[in-house]
Amino acid sequence: TGDGPDPLGLYPNVRELPRGGPPFHPRCTKRYVAFIPNLATAEEKQAGKLKSHERELLGKSPGEAQRKFQESQPMTAAARDPAAVKAGPAVANQATPPISSGGSWPRGQDGGPLPARSVPPSDHPVAEELRRYAGADDIITVIKNQPNLSVEQLATSLGNGNRPGIALHPSKPAAISASGLNSSQIKHFEKDTQAGAETLSRLMPDAGGFAVRIDPLPINSDDRPGFLREPNGTFSIKSQFYGRKAQVFHEFGHLLETDPARLKAAKEFLTFRVGTEKAIKMAEVFGDRYDSWETARGDDFLKLFPKYPNLGYYVGKDYGVELHTEVISSGLQLLATSPSKFLETDVEFFKFIIRVLRRDL
Repeated sequence: TGDGPDPLGLYPNVRELPRGGPPFHPRCTKRYVAFIPNLATAEEKQAGKLKSHERELLGKSPGEAQRKFQESQPMTAAARDPAAVKAGPAVANQATPPISSGGSWPRGQDGGPLPARSVPPSDHPVAEELRRYAGADDIITVIKNQPNLSVEQLATSLGNGNRPGIALHPSKPAAISASGLNSSQIKHFEKDTQAGAETLSRLMPDAGGFAVRIDPLPINSDDRPGFLREPNGTFSIKSQFYGRKAQVFHEFGHLLETDPARLKAAKEFLTFRVGTEKAIKMAEVFGDRYDSWETARGDDFLKLFPKYPNLGYYVGKDYGVELHTEVISSGLQLLATSPSKFLETDVEFFKFIIRVLRRDL
């Protein structure tokens, strides 16, 4: 309500918020929106009222506010202390065992248990193919000998730097102008996105067959990163300035799915992993940022995110007959974050991603 007093006594002054209000950190996507109680509708007034757990954040430092907020979330409470949340009762006659990583079964937005995963048979054709697949052996050997290698160092160690790589078209001048980035930030953005393309190109024998434009999002935008199929048949990626390495790798995964063979492999792998697991609405896991039609299954992907296991449901998002999944994208993001942890946690998924990159399909 600005610097003046609140006439209704219901809404806090901006100066009461941690660090004087958002953003809490440089990557925060929130922004100020004017709210004048005397001009607001009854619905807006009700939505603007602080809930009891939100009021507890007032007057706290950013660190204290973040800790309190995390403690209030069912998902993070489970992830932080596996012993604190036991596996819940049966849901729709399905058992709810802990995820295989030993963490507690994840919780929905209401704190209740989510459906149990189905365990795919070990003799499934996809499982057999990945067990026998030797095309990742050289990469696995490098990682086991040097577990601290970054994905860039890993790719460089494999050579392949002379073959054609993913072509990056220049960003749209309008996107650069609207981004709010200064000249130094623009250079960093271009350098890092080029580095990401070069890294993936070293892992892909057919990288030269792909081309994409990467545009920076406005630095204080609420827009999410994304992959776009342009009307003229070209492809583009929207990426934020902060966290761009993982974002670009993720969106490159959608670029790879424009190859029908890779898309088919991704859908087959997802079908194999989720099996007969009951799909749930993503809003039950992540809140109302997702529409009611968006559903997902978590499988054993949850173990890949020990701090926030519910993120595994994003890997298992169901797009139906649409021409994409989140499987390759999430796998590339995990590879970009830590090749050794990805390999150690889910060797089957890891080998699938290497197989897709090398197009051993």
